Amino acid sequence: MYFSGFTISPSVSYADDFTTDTTERYREGSPVDGSATAYGVYDANSLKFTIPSAMNVGVSLKSYKFLDGERYFEITLPDSANAGDRYGLMFNGEYVGSNVSLFELYRDATEWKARYIDNISGWANPATNEVSLTGIEVGTLTKFKVQLDYTHGVGYGYIWQGDVEPTTPTLKFYFSPRTDGDKFKVLMRSNTGKKIVRLNCISIRAESIVGRTNV
Repeated sequence: MYFSGFTISPSVSYADDFTTDTTERYREGSPVDGSATAYGVYDANSLKFTIPSAMNVGVSLKSYKFLDGERYFEITLPDSANAGDRYGLMFNGEYVGSNVSLFELYRDATEWKARYIDNISGWANPATNEVSLTGIEVGTLTKFKVQLDYTHGVGYGYIWQGDVEPTTPTLKFYFSPRTDGDKFKVLMRSNTGKKIVRLNCISIRAESIVGRTNV
C-alpha cells in the first residue's frame, strides 16, 4: 500500500441551506457604507433579494469572522442580465472605497467574466485580473468557491453551474492581507433594472475563526 498524495481540509465552520428562516443571523446593508437596506426576505428555502435598478446589497454574517480557508455559496441568478451586473464575495476589508477585495461574476456588454479587483474604490474600477466564462445562464443556480491563504496572500476562485465542479480554479489572484478577520459577505448588484436574486446556500471551511462579535 502506498499514498500518491493527500489533502487536508478544515472542517465545516459554518453552514446554512436556508431550510428554515435564519434571517436573524445576517446583516443586510450597503457594501459601500454599511447603511441598512431592506431588499431581502426569507422565501422558499432561500433568502430572496429584490434589488432596484442601479442598487446593490451586501449580505454578511453578524457574528463570526474568518481568515484562511474556503468560502462557498450558491445564488440563483436573475432571469435577465445587463452590463455592469455583478455577484461575488467581498473580503480582506469592509466596504467599497475603504480597502476591500472582490472576487465576482461580472456581466459586461457581451459576456460573463470571473474577475478579481483589489482595493475596489468604485463600480467603474477595472479588474486586477479576469477571465471570460462560457455557459453561464440567467435564472440558474450558480456556485462560487473561494479559497483564501492570508499567510501567502493568494486566492483561488471557482464559478460554475451544474453538478460538475471545476478541477482547476476559474481564477487565481494575489492580495496583500490587511485585516485580522473577515465577515462572510456576499455582494449583489443590479446595474440596470430590478433584479430578483436568491441566496440558496452557504458553507464555510475556515482554518481560522477570529472571535465572535455577537452584533
